[in-house]
Amino acid sequence: MVLQTPLRPHSPFTRHFIQWQRGETMSMPKVPDITPEFELERYEAITLLLTSIAMEEMGLAHILNAEGGKSSVLVRAEK
Repeated sequence: MVLQTPLRPHSPFTRHFIQWQRGETMSMPKVPDITPEFELERYEAITLLLTSIAMEEMGLAHILNAEGGKSSVLVRAEK
């Protein structure tokens, strides 16, 4: 005798269980094969790379500045 428990129809567990029963297990994501329709010269690629690095550095600087602001508020509260 197999004990069947009623499953809630909209719970994530039920959805995953039903997918498992059907053989729909987790798999690698399906990424479409996209070929770019533009070409870059070497200097353009280097410029884009350096711009990307500079923008990342600016983002990190903003994060550090915000954390420094939190620290200064804490130090002022201690005095």
